[in-house]
Amino acid sequence: MPESGPFMSDNLPTTGDPLPAPPLAPRRPYVLSHHGDERIDDWYWLRERNDAAVREYLEAENAFTEAALAHLTPLREQIFEEIRGRVQENDAAAPVRHGPHAYFRRTREGLQYPVHCRRPSGTPGLPDPNAEPGTEPGEIVLLDENACAGNSGYFALGALSPSPDQLLLAYSTDYTGGERYELRFREVDGTADLPDVVPDTYYGLGWANDNATLFYTRPDEAMRPWQVWRHRLGTPADADELRTMSGRSTPSMMYCAIPSRSSRQTTASRSTVATNASMSTCRRTRSVRSMRETTASTALGTTQDATRSICCPTAASAPRRTSSPVRMTSDTTRCRYARFMTVERRRASSCEQRASGPRGASARRC
Repeated sequence: MPESGPFMSDNLPTTGDPLPAPPLAPRRPYVLSHHGDERIDDWYWLRERNDAAVREYLEAENAFTEAALAHLTPLREQIFEEIRGRVQENDAAAPVRHGPHAYFRRTREGLQYPVHCRRPSGTPGLPDPNAEPGTEPGEIVLLDENACAGNSGYFALGALSPSPDQLLLAYSTDYTGGERYELRFREVDGTADLPDVVPDTYYGLGWANDNATLFYTRPDEAMRPWQVWRHRLGTPADADELRTMSGRSTPSMMYCAIPSRSSRQTTASRSTVATNASMSTCRRTRSVRSMRETTASTALGTTQDATRSICCPTAASAPRRTSSPVRMTSDTTRCRYARFMTVERRRASSCEQRASGPRGASARRC
């Protein structure tokens, strides 16, 4: 069997200096007991990221790695420059239309993060990749991630969403790498950020049609999104209301349907909000029209053994009412939620037909 050729690093000069001794993590036995079974983890203490000893050990590991790979520095630089030379750093993504505007991103040479821009829909041609952000006719800069990152050692943008009237922008940032984002708001012209700051959020958010209410998710200890909270602009984050699990808009865009899919017993972690607050009963016999006109959040199903699906009029503010924690399942909710969505689809289709037909073609209102 023929031998393989030499590696590129075989031809590189190596330092004659002896390598330092690699650091060794000391053993600290820790007993883990589960279901009557016990096991010993000698390095359980390394999970404590705030422990000074853990940080000292990690720094020693990094120093040893740098010393062991120091002779590869010229090769790393050569490969990096070769890859960089094949990448078009000044570039612009294809615009995505959203109502009267089209949204896209720009990347600039020497900058690590993109710049988010928008321009009027229907602007002919693609954005000039070599143009500076915000210099083309009608183009404005929504968010410059490089300015947000500053000199921080880590930065990530979690969510970026314009309001329905496209005058406000909601975005979330992470500066630690823990994927727990801080939610902020700003005007689309980028002149000023609003004072609202919501900590400890996760991926995914959605605006209500009133342009002042926003739904966002929060993760549990295992970093699984399991709660939806509601924030109203101009109010402190402590006043946000716990809703339920994930949600989406219905086809007619008149409701935000938020079905619960977790078997976890939900309780509010804030002193000012009770669990599953501001719910009102929705009977199956209630018409879609009355569901649209109500100003309260509507729960499909109220039994303790059934998952509750909430139909929230997105432009309404529901009155607060406390309720006890509910253990949730899913079978009953799926049937009720499916029936509700079927009615909504029929309603949206009927509205479209009446919009294209003569006045008074139907006695039902949209």
